[in-house]
Amino acid sequence: MVSRFIETTHFTTTCLKTEEQFDAWRHAISSLFEVECIIPQKASGFDASIRVFKINDILLARSKIEGQRYIRTSRRIGRDQLDHFMLTLHQSGEWRSESRGNVFNGGQGQICVIDLAQPIIAEKTESNLINLVISRDQLDEHSAVLEQMHGQPFTGPGARLIAEYVTMLSVNLEKMPAHSAQDIALATCSVLTACLKPSPDNLHAARVPLRAALLRRAKRYIETQLTSSALTADRIADALGVSRRTLYRAFESAGGIHDYLQVRRLERIRKELVDADSDPKISDIAVRYGFLRKDSFSRAFRQRYGITPTEARELTYLPPVPVSPDQSEAPLFSTWLQKLGT
Repeated sequence: MVSRFIETTHFTTTCLKTEEQFDAWRHAISSLFEVECIIPQKASGFDASIRVFKINDILLARSKIEGQRYIRTSRRIGRDQLDHFMLTLHQSGEWRSESRGNVFNGGQGQICVIDLAQPIIAEKTESNLINLVISRDQLDEHSAVLEQMHGQPFTGPGARLIAEYVTMLSVNLEKMPAHSAQDIALATCSVLTACLKPSPDNLHAARVPLRAALLRRAKRYIETQLTSSALTADRIADALGVSRRTLYRAFESAGGIHDYLQVRRLERIRKELVDADSDPKISDIAVRYGFLRKDSFSRAFRQRYGITPTEARELTYLPPVPVSPDQSEAPLFSTWLQKLGT
């Protein structure tokens, strides 16, 4: 049966016997690297997992690993002939790489660039990673930039934008319909091109995905500040390091920044009102989220939900969030990797 969602495959060591876990992990990623354990294996085993999404000719992988060493030798490169780039965003953990006689170190929040056509030795501590694998021909002449960055941390404003975009993509891929794969792949190439070699044409092509990445950053910041009376468009723009105009453009698809703030505050209030473990006054909840006038709050709430705050409190539950169907029967990662870009 054809999946309605982006293709994905998943592997984890947690369901295996302790003594089998590291060997199973080593085999799972043997299509990319030779792997060595750099710390004594714990009595509890080797905890590692990876979920890979196939976005046309791009692979995105979310992985959780324990400390290990990755190796790609000249002999291995000649044997598998993989001609791809891997950009690894380290959401946690530290890393060290050796390439062409140079040693590089990095940590949380950084992107490491690996040209799979060049030898490398890399060590990582316990980490959470997002890996983006893309074939060389998809980046055309811009691939030369990544070749020079092999084994190094990617730094600067472009790296930050790529990190935000890749994180956003990773979070949302499970809900993406299969027919959107081509558009997502094109947008991803546009973002990489714009950040690697900025130009008016490249930036224009990438404006939609980059704006989406900014929107995600803004929404994440807003969620942490919803009860702050000082949460304004100016404060959000300052926190994100962008202009008010840029922020307003990012929120055009969400109905505008001010409407978005009100909707999110109303949604938080509604959730608290139906929470059986919470029983503060409705007016106190409203004030905490910036609604200082009872009449304006009640009017806004009723316009949004069609019921009064008092009626909302009498509800016993919120509708569950839809969950994507299990897609664990997708093709293996190694098969996708070999066919990438062909």
